[in-house]
Amino acid sequence: MDCYDIWLLFSLFRDDFEVSCPELDQLVEAAMEVEGVFGSRMTGGGFGGCTVTLLKKDAVQKTLEHIKVGEIRVNLGV
Repeated sequence: MDCYDIWLLFSLFRDDFEVSCPELDQLVEAAMEVEGVFGSRMTGGGFGGCTVTLLKKDAVQKTLEHIKVGEIRVNLGV
C-alpha cells in the first residue's frame, strides 16, 4: 500500500459510503499538508471516528502543531 492507496481509501469512505464527517475530513487534509506525511485516512466506524496518519518520525511534532493550528482556525471561523 502506498500514499495514493491510503488517499483513495479515505476518498472512498468519504464520498461513496458517506461515513466521514467534516471534522475527520479536516484532520486528514491538515495532516496531508505536512511534509513527511505519507498518508492519512479515517478509520473506525466513521461518524465521529478517528484518523490514522502514516508519517516520518521527525514529522510528528510539526504535524501535531499543524493540526492544532487548523483546529483553531475552524473554531474561529477563519
